[in-house]
Amino acid sequence: MVHFMMLKVTGRKYVILALIVMTPGIPEYLTGSSSLFTILINPVAFFLGLGFNIGLYSAGALIIREVAVIFRKGFASILAFGSAYGIAEEGLSVHTFFETSGGPVGNLAYYGHYAGVNLVWALGLTLFHAAFSIGLPLLFLAIAFPQYRQRRLLGRLGFATTVVVYLGTVVVLNAVAGSKPTPSLYLLFVTAAIVIGALGFSISGRHLLPVRSNTTSGTRYFFAMGLIVFPVYVIYAILIGDNEGFGIIPPVVDMIFYLAACIFIPFRVASHLSMRDNSAQLFSFASGMVIPLMAWAILVSVIGIDPIAFIAVIIGVLLLRKLRSMVSSPSEILERNAQAELEL
Repeated sequence: MVHFMMLKVTGRKYVILALIVMTPGIPEYLTGSSSLFTILINPVAFFLGLGFNIGLYSAGALIIREVAVIFRKGFASILAFGSAYGIAEEGLSVHTFFETSGGPVGNLAYYGHYAGVNLVWALGLTLFHAAFSIGLPLLFLAIAFPQYRQRRLLGRLGFATTVVVYLGTVVVLNAVAGSKPTPSLYLLFVTAAIVIGALGFSISGRHLLPVRSNTTSGTRYFFAMGLIVFPVYVIYAILIGDNEGFGIIPPVVDMIFYLAACIFIPFRVASHLSMRDNSAQLFSFASGMVIPLMAWAILVSVIGIDPIAFIAVIIGVLLLRKLRSMVSSPSEILERNAQAELEL
């Protein structure tokens, strides 16, 4: 990654490399879901896990981006595709939707558990993956590389290979994961992923686009809106109650928090964006979203869950600074578009 940041960032391969760094960097290594400390105690396990993470997150995000470009879909569709991705990962691959105890679901194995499914966890992780695993990295990519915003990154062979890698990863993880669902539950979530994916195709590319010629909302507003997404999302952590599963609030209220954080806030932000020269506004929102995750990683490091999680924060800060330097004015975007045309 340091090598990537020292390079003059041009060409599709560097755009893909940036995406590979952000996915699974943001959803896995900043949250502590995948431990960096493993590299010190079991390097083989670490790199095996990294390979699976890239096979899921990076391949999944690349596929979703390519599909969105091919069919001229916007970020509303990307969030829908990201939700289908979340179901495929957590429900069909690693089966956390059906865990009945222990990590990573914790108390959410019984708080909101119904008919064999951790409903609160299932909705929360579906939306988390839509917003943080897919939406956020692709938003950063669109801001930093506007010349590729409407261009594919993969050729036919590259796209087919990425699909094979992704599906192969899903199949392998499904085979080795525990807490396997019943056939009826499996069919239910396969159907849900297909339906939500189809919904993504049906959504107009105009949704979540800015509608104001200009706005009085400055970058601080967008940064603040991004800053509250993750805290609103994780508010369940202090409200889920004891080991008997009796929460302070009903599970459905936590599910509303998820929806507010991952769906309402992005739509609210889109309604305040300027139609022109909104790169700085979008970057402020995106960086606001990622900073609480960095704070989370520092906490994970301090309390000893992953003593070297702070390394992910250092890498994230460096990458954030690099991406910030790449936020372009309209004239710069036109110039970079012309350079991208020469590459074609």
